Amino acid sequence: MSVAMERWVFVVTCVLMSACASTSRFTTREELEKVLAAPKPAKVFKDASLDVERWELTGPFPLTVGDAPHEASDAFSRFFVGRASAKGVRPTQPLACVARETARFLAEKGQLPGALLQAFLTARCGNFAPTVRLNSLSGDAPADVTDDALLARWQEEVAKMFDGLSAGQSGGLALARAGDKAAVVLASLTPKGALEPLSIFPAPDGTVVLRGTAPAGAAELYGYANQGRAKSERCKDTGRFQLPSFELTCRVDLSDASAWIDVASAEKGRLLGHGFAQVLVWPSQQPSSVYVRPQYGTPGGELSPEGLLAGLNEVRTAAGLAPMELSAAQTADNRELAPFFLDAVLRGDAKEQDRIAMGVIAGWRVESDISGGTIHSAWVEAPDLSLLLAHQLESAGTRAQLLDPDNRVLAVGLYREENFAAALVSAYPKVDSTSWPDSTEAVLVHLDEARKKEGRPEAQWVKLPSQLEKSLADGVAKKDLDDEEALSRFMEEASYVTQRPVQGWRLHVTRLSQVDWPEGLLKKQKLDVLGVVTVQRNKDDPWADYLILVVVLLGDGMDQT
Repeated sequence: MSVAMERWVFVVTCVLMSACASTSRFTTREELEKVLAAPKPAKVFKDASLDVERWELTGPFPLTVGDAPHEASDAFSRFFVGRASAKGVRPTQPLACVARETARFLAEKGQLPGALLQAFLTARCGNFAPTVRLNSLSGDAPADVTDDALLARWQEEVAKMFDGLSAGQSGGLALARAGDKAAVVLASLTPKGALEPLSIFPAPDGTVVLRGTAPAGAAELYGYANQGRAKSERCKDTGRFQLPSFELTCRVDLSDASAWIDVASAEKGRLLGHGFAQVLVWPSQQPSSVYVRPQYGTPGGELSPEGLLAGLNEVRTAAGLAPMELSAAQTADNRELAPFFLDAVLRGDAKEQDRIAMGVIAGWRVESDISGGTIHSAWVEAPDLSLLLAHQLESAGTRAQLLDPDNRVLAVGLYREENFAAALVSAYPKVDSTSWPDSTEAVLVHLDEARKKEGRPEAQWVKLPSQLEKSLADGVAKKDLDDEEALSRFMEEASYVTQRPVQGWRLHVTRLSQVDWPEGLLKKQKLDVLGVVTVQRNKDDPWADYLILVVVLLGDGMDQT
């Protein structure tokens, strides 16, 4: 008999970071050097697993996502229910289903399922938690040995599987047999938050409404839903509840056979979000018990940062998105940091995860100006580029990062250990250099669109004959001027030339198409406006942003040109 203990299955591997973080929270380059100075983990991945192209589950499966009582129909499940209840562990049928399907694969293949199959069967069993702990044992079991006799023979080893369980957890146990082999799997988890029972079928309009209670201490909760092969749309908070209660409306594509929905939460005091729920729904109204490995890129393609970039850009190009570029220096950093980050994830060391992640998303080594950062990790059971791409792009949250139109720079830190292939991946929105007057004109078009919604006419764009705007834009970009000094000079020159009083604003934004315009620019009926758009990056900040200087002419004055 062989024993494989304590395998953690992380179905959701994405860690999301918004571009609004305070730069004072970033891990500095010097602090990252201290991480790298520590001894590298000798072994990150503890248990082998097997990827397959196709696998059929046995069922039966529920039509809803949510807990149900553990069915005790055989010797092993009755043994589990009795022992679990005595320890204060809640037996549930979704976890019993996870244990059953996992045990069957182990009995037939001799290894645990690969991550993508494990995610599929976990969700298909009606379990929404993205992190499941698997304890397993397997061995010879001739057909003439009954389940009761096998339990009597293995009872001591099965009882040891309970050692890691504690009151308040949920679990399920199952035995599976294949020929003269048998496997027992215990699936367990510590509940974090709750999800109300949810149908696996979206509404006729393609919406899925998720309600529940966020994990303790959550300050933010957000979700993403996959649509087709190359789109992930953020779920909308209905605003009906305040955390910890929540209600999200997610939209899927009714032409899809199935669709993944990921929900993550960020704890109070932490900027990183971690998977809270992962749900598989069936827009086709025809749930399948057959797992077929998703196909992205070319099987057997080059497993390298360049190979992953090429495969990802194939998907982006097919979706009408601009290709990404690879940051060689940041990729080198990610490669060195990957084993430390992966080890922290698998050990559940949140503090160390944050420390490394907040240095990676800063993008200290990215060669171009960036305005934000995202990070995620992924690992697969074979050095297969297509498999690694599938693992990332099937996750709605990770797909949202990699297929974000604004994310234009990629860094890929690959890590190999025995058969495992893993990656620490970060993506960054690029801040393109601006040119006068085209950039300003484009931004003022967005201002006019916002004014139109307020029932106001288009603004009148005024340009100074001295072309001071261009010199201000260049001065800020070259760090010869700070934003306050630039606005002051702009207002003085505008008032002197036009002989009118002025009012001015400094607006810092990460996306020129998403500006929170002040009411003074939206509500005024007649608006004579001057503008400058440039890029600004403070000396000690890793991220740059766009600086918009806006000056409004007040009162009446000389004719404008």
